[in-house]
Amino acid sequence: MSPPPFKIHIAGSCPWCPRERPHDHDPAELVLARRGGRVVLPGPFSGSPEFVLPAQRAPACLGGAIRKYPISIMERFSRMIPSGGVVLRVGIDSRGEPSFWARIDPKAPLEPREFTLAGTGHPIPPGSGAFLGDFVLCGGRLTFFLFSGE
Repeated sequence: MSPPPFKIHIAGSCPWCPRERPHDHDPAELVLARRGGRVVLPGPFSGSPEFVLPAQRAPACLGGAIRKYPISIMERFSRMIPSGGVVLRVGIDSRGEPSFWARIDPKAPLEPREFTLAGTGHPIPPGSGAFLGDFVLCGGRLTFFLFSGE
Protein backbone atom coordinates (compact mmCIF):
# COMPACT_ATOMS: atom_id res chain seq x y z
CA MET A 1 0.00 0.00 0.00
CA SER A 2 1.47 3.35 -1.01
CA PRO A 3 1.51 6.32 1.40
CA PRO A 4 -0.97 9.15 0.81
CA PRO A 5 0.23 11.77 -1.68
CA PHE A 6 2.09 14.79 -0.34
CA LYS A 7 0.34 18.14 -0.85
CA ILE A 8 1.48 21.73 -0.39
CA HIS A 9 -1.31 23.59 1.42
CA ILE A 10 -1.82 27.27 0.59
CA ALA A 11 -3.86 29.13 3.21
CA GLY A 12 -4.50 32.35 1.29
CA SER A 13 -3.29 33.96 -1.93
CA CYS A 14 -1.19 31.50 -3.87
CA PRO A 15 2.31 32.43 -5.02
CA TRP A 16 2.15 29.86 -7.85
CA CYS A 17 -1.35 30.38 -9.29
CA PRO A 18 -4.08 33.06 -9.32
CA ARG A 19 -6.30 31.36 -6.70
CA GLU A 20 -7.12 33.52 -3.66
CA ARG A 21 -8.83 30.94 -1.44
CA PRO A 22 -7.22 28.08 0.55
CA HIS A 23 -6.27 25.12 -1.64
CA ASP A 24 -3.65 22.38 -2.13
CA HIS A 25 -1.00 21.83 -4.79
CA ASP A 26 0.48 18.51 -5.79
CA PRO A 27 4.26 19.14 -5.95
CA ALA A 28 4.35 17.16 -9.22
CA GLU A 29 2.39 19.95 -10.92
CA LEU A 30 4.96 22.52 -9.73
CA VAL A 31 8.13 20.65 -10.71
CA LEU A 32 10.16 22.73 -13.17
CA ALA A 33 12.77 20.07 -13.86
CA ARG A 34 14.68 17.09 -12.59
CA ARG A 35 18.42 17.69 -12.72
CA GLY A 36 20.74 14.79 -11.92
CA GLY A 37 18.29 13.27 -9.45
CA ARG A 38 17.36 16.67 -7.99
CA VAL A 39 13.83 18.05 -7.96
CA VAL A 40 13.50 21.73 -8.87
CA LEU A 41 10.42 23.68 -7.71
CA PRO A 42 9.78 27.32 -8.64
CA GLY A 43 10.40 29.97 -6.02
CA PRO A 44 7.14 31.12 -4.44
CA PHE A 45 7.39 34.76 -5.51
CA SER A 46 8.19 36.46 -8.78
CA GLY A 47 11.95 36.65 -9.12
CA SER A 48 12.65 34.47 -6.08
CA PRO A 49 15.17 31.64 -6.47
CA GLU A 50 14.15 28.10 -7.29
CA PHE A 51 13.91 25.48 -4.56
CA VAL A 52 16.26 22.60 -5.34
CA LEU A 53 15.85 19.44 -3.30
CA PRO A 54 19.00 17.28 -3.48
CA ALA A 55 18.44 13.67 -4.54
CA GLN A 56 18.83 12.31 -1.01
CA ARG A 57 16.17 14.78 0.17
CA ALA A 58 13.75 14.18 -2.71
CA PRO A 59 12.40 10.63 -2.37
CA ALA A 60 9.78 9.31 -4.78
CA CYS A 61 7.07 10.17 -2.24
CA LEU A 62 7.58 13.27 -0.11
CA GLY A 63 5.40 11.89 2.69
CA GLY A 64 5.16 13.27 6.20
CA ALA A 65 4.95 16.97 6.91
CA ILE A 66 7.11 20.07 6.65
CA ARG A 67 7.49 22.12 9.80
CA LYS A 68 9.20 25.42 10.47
CA TYR A 69 11.62 25.84 13.40
CA PRO A 70 13.11 29.10 14.72
CA ILE A 71 16.88 29.67 14.63
CA SER A 72 18.46 31.15 17.75
CA ILE A 73 21.19 33.71 17.09
CA MET A 74 23.61 31.80 19.29
CA GLU A 75 26.75 29.83 18.43
CA ARG A 76 25.07 26.56 19.48
CA PHE A 77 21.40 25.76 20.05
CA SER A 78 19.09 22.75 19.95
CA ARG A 79 15.55 22.01 18.80
CA MET A 80 13.27 19.06 19.51
CA ILE A 81 12.58 17.49 16.10
CA PRO A 82 10.96 14.15 15.25
CA SER A 83 13.54 11.41 14.73
CA GLY A 84 14.72 11.20 11.12
CA GLY A 85 13.72 14.80 10.29
CA VAL A 86 15.64 16.32 7.35
CA VAL A 87 16.37 20.05 7.04
CA LEU A 88 15.17 21.16 3.59
CA ARG A 89 15.64 24.92 3.69
CA VAL A 90 17.18 27.70 5.80
CA GLY A 91 15.98 31.28 5.44
CA ILE A 92 13.88 34.13 6.74
CA ASP A 93 10.18 33.45 7.38
CA SER A 94 7.27 35.74 6.53
CA ARG A 95 7.73 37.61 9.84
CA GLY A 96 11.41 38.32 9.18
CA GLU A 97 12.65 35.68 11.65
CA PRO A 98 15.53 33.29 10.87
CA SER A 99 14.08 29.79 10.50
CA PHE A 100 14.65 26.38 8.99
CA TRP A 101 12.11 24.05 7.47
CA ALA A 102 12.38 20.30 7.95
CA ARG A 103 10.58 17.31 6.46
CA ILE A 104 9.43 15.28 9.43
CA ASP A 105 7.31 12.28 10.33
CA PRO A 106 4.79 13.73 12.82
CA LYS A 107 4.40 10.28 14.40
CA ALA A 108 8.14 9.82 15.08
CA PRO A 109 9.41 10.38 18.62
CA LEU A 110 10.97 13.77 19.36
CA GLU A 111 14.72 13.98 19.84
CA PRO A 112 17.03 16.91 20.55
CA ARG A 113 18.99 18.06 17.48
CA GLU A 114 22.03 20.26 17.92
CA PHE A 115 22.88 23.10 15.53
CA THR A 116 25.85 25.45 15.13
CA LEU A 117 25.61 28.98 13.74
CA ALA A 118 28.57 30.96 12.40
CA GLY A 119 28.70 34.46 10.97
CA THR A 120 30.84 35.61 8.06
CA GLY A 121 34.43 36.05 9.23
CA HIS A 122 33.87 34.08 12.45
CA PRO A 123 35.53 30.71 13.05
CA ILE A 124 33.38 27.62 12.58
CA PRO A 125 33.44 25.87 15.98
CA PRO A 126 35.04 22.42 16.18
CA GLY A 127 32.47 19.65 16.05
CA SER A 128 30.23 21.46 13.57
CA GLY A 129 28.60 19.04 11.18
CA ALA A 130 27.26 19.39 7.66
CA PHE A 131 26.37 22.79 6.17
CA LEU A 132 22.57 23.17 6.08
CA GLY A 133 22.07 26.65 4.62
CA ASP A 134 22.45 30.36 5.25
CA PHE A 135 20.39 33.50 5.79
CA VAL A 136 20.94 37.25 5.69
CA LEU A 137 19.86 39.90 8.23
CA CYS A 138 20.11 43.70 8.52
CA GLY A 139 19.60 44.41 4.84
CA GLY A 140 22.41 42.10 3.78
CA ARG A 141 25.00 43.36 6.26
CA LEU A 142 25.00 40.11 8.31
CA THR A 143 25.18 36.60 6.85
CA PHE A 144 24.88 33.53 9.06
CA PHE A 145 25.64 29.91 8.16
CA LEU A 146 23.80 27.01 9.82
CA PHE A 147 25.50 23.65 10.41
CA SER A 148 24.28 20.47 12.02
CA GLY A 149 25.85 20.14 15.43
CA GLU A 150 26.98 16.55 14.90
